[in-house]
Amino acid sequence: IKVFGDERYYVEIPSAREIAEQGVKAMVEEAEKLTNSKQWKATTQRFKEIVEEWKKLPHGPKNDEQALWKRFSSARSAFDKTRRQYFSNLESTRKEASKIKNEIVEQAKKIADSKEWNDTANKFRNLMSKWKSAPILERKIEQKLWKEFKVAQDAFFAAKNAAMSV
Repeated sequence: IKVFGDERYYVEIPSAREIAEQGVKAMVEEAEKLTNSKQWKATTQRFKEIVEEWKKLPHGPKNDEQALWKRFSSARSAFDKTRRQYFSNLESTRKEASKIKNEIVEQAKKIADSKEWNDTANKFRNLMSKWKSAPILERKIEQKLWKEFKVAQDAFFAAKNAAMSV
């Protein structure tokens, strides 16, 4: 009861259980919003933090808590499924990119010492177009293969320029 002058007001103070239930509901709502996140590392960490926060709160009615846990678990599972799918697709894309770019490098090395200037220059242009349209690899691998390609290409064009300048 709060008293202001001659008037009395009854103020309901929520119990610890009610405060905990509100906190759990807020965590579940946050988890449901995180379901479509593409920030894999940060979101995975946040889900772990939510579980730890949840454990520290007092328990509410069993049926209510189970329903909220089911919603949370469903949100976390949906996020995990999307994350696993993303990395699986990324891995298969990188395997394909590796195959394509290794083939391009091998072709470039084979034609690098050609004296068929115009035909080989066109082949290098085509190889460059294939390179640009291929999926991207992991940075280190991409740079290594690109360097090999450029060495072959530069060797050919240096020889072509030297032959043309005579």
